[in-house]
Amino acid sequence: MTSTNGDVSTREKILRAAEEILVTQSFSAITHRSVAKLAEVPLGSTTYHFKDKAELLKEVMRNILETESKRRMSAEPAEIPSASAIADFLIYLFVPDEFRNRTSLAILYERLLEAHKIEGLQHMVAQDQADLFQTVERQFEHWGIAPIAGAAMALVEGRAVQWLNQDGSFEQLEQRIREDTALLLATKQQQ
Repeated sequence: MTSTNGDVSTREKILRAAEEILVTQSFSAITHRSVAKLAEVPLGSTTYHFKDKAELLKEVMRNILETESKRRMSAEPAEIPSASAIADFLIYLFVPDEFRNRTSLAILYERLLEAHKIEGLQHMVAQDQADLFQTVERQFEHWGIAPIAGAAMALVEGRAVQWLNQDGSFEQLEQRIREDTALLLATKQQQ
């Protein structure tokens, strides 16, 4: 929300600061004091807008997941897919543009694992993963290849984790996912 004069609201400043702390540090680094300092607002403002840390974390996570959900909804998969087009669709869903380098993708995975351990966030992250699976499954049903949706998702996630532990460019990761997707489709067609 913005005020009529175009300034960012205090609540928005707090949320942006908390998200920045999350990305650059961790969930545990988000405190009312650290957020107030980064947002350059009085400490009382953080407690006014968010009664406790749990409420602040939930709102930050909700904003992040809503943004990610909207991004995924904008995916425009090919009508008649090739293995490469299917791989591109999966890469788009699983790896947002801003996370297409080793450091930022590692941070994303680390934060998701961290969120799974925080009471109140587990359900949100699990629901996001379920929504992602449904998105893939619906598209794969449309393409007539629904039985391999889970395998395709596991393939992308596995390759991403492997890439995090090896040298290589993001383009090499994309190429491996395309090759694996082609192999997966070939195996499906042989059945």
